[in-house]
Amino acid sequence: MGILSIFTKTISRKITSGFAVVLCLLLAVVLTTLVQMGKQETINQRIVLVRSPTALLDQTLLAQIYTTSSAYRGYMLTKDQEFLTQQEDTWTKKVLPTLAKLEELSKSWTNPENKVRLATVEKMAPEIRDLQNQATRLCVKDPKAAALIVTAKLHPANAVISEALNALAADQAELAVKDGQEALQVGANLRLLLIALLVIALALGMAISWVTTRSIVKPIDRKSTRL
Repeated sequence: MGILSIFTKTISRKITSGFAVVLCLLLAVVLTTLVQMGKQETINQRIVLVRSPTALLDQTLLAQIYTTSSAYRGYMLTKDQEFLTQQEDTWTKKVLPTLAKLEELSKSWTNPENKVRLATVEKMAPEIRDLQNQATRLCVKDPKAAALIVTAKLHPANAVISEALNALAADQAELAVKDGQEALQVGANLRLLLIALLVIALALGMAISWVTTRSIVKPIDRKSTRL
């Protein structure tokens, strides 16, 4: 009771205390909003800067590897050097840079399994490139040996890297959906918090108004009664 008297001893203190309570509520509302908006921004950045680019790069890389496969097969059929040029350009100018981008994005991945999948892709990609080169070199001198490399080694290697990339893309898409749902939940929680704080602010405001008005009117009533 002694502590409360410090804030309620005089009318001016009561009014000042009331305004202080209101300001504290406003501060709570602002801080709560900033915290929740920060969470939502973090989730949105993860979707825009990590999830979506990763899924896109996965499918891009897979398409680029398919392009190299088409190029070496075209050379084996036609012996046209342009196919070899296309194959080499795709590896050096597209596949390897895409792998480097995925490696950079992997620093922000939240699922350790995806890093294992990327390691598989990084291991298989140079092996596939080397097998393609072996097949193109042998196709002139020994077509059967070249065909054996394609069926016995290249096809299984392509299946492994395709499975890893598809799994990585599917997981990133699933995580993007979960992040989106989490962002919606954060927004819903923010609305509930703001409504709760608004109700509390209204209740306290009415209580402060009643106490302050009573503090002003009561002494006046006493004096008027004496008169």
